[in-house]
Amino acid sequence: MNTTIAAAIAPKTSEASPILQTIRQIQTQIGDGLNETELTCLLQRMDLPTEAGFTFLSYSNRMVTFCVPEQDPADWHPEKGWLPTEKESIAKMIAEKHGLSLCEPPDVLYPETTLPNHRHHLEFTADRETIIVAHAQYLKVRLFMATDMVRLARGALRPVPLDPDLLEDLAALYQ
Repeated sequence: MNTTIAAAIAPKTSEASPILQTIRQIQTQIGDGLNETELTCLLQRMDLPTEAGFTFLSYSNRMVTFCVPEQDPADWHPEKGWLPTEKESIAKMIAEKHGLSLCEPPDVLYPETTLPNHRHHLEFTADRETIIVAHAQYLKVRLFMATDMVRLARGALRPVPLDPDLLEDLAALYQ
């Protein structure tokens, strides 16, 4: 095992002031008074801090989307095959630590065509919902889950249990 990777996602002893908690608190205080576009505009005006190299971009579908540090596309998308082994190893450790399932779906599906799709991203899931999407150009993290798994679109929501060091752990994918 690469000790640098293991050290990058080792449990932290001190809590940070995570941007995810701040956004969740603001969204909870506002309630349903603003739609997602209006909430995104409000959050952008609040000049939220950058955390672990991630900068707030938007809030939609109960997920926060972040801009990520600039990436070399070759680090995520080799000429042939899936994601590089190092990224897969980091992602597996993150998934295990945070109690999530991991999959590597293609960025785009082209059914019944001959178009190749060599690009994949990482999805971390729990309770039939995607919790995290890690892509070379963005990062998405779910803040709220539906309490009714039959009707995922609307209804009562519950906060997704997120560790305070989640973004620090995910930053290892973008180094």
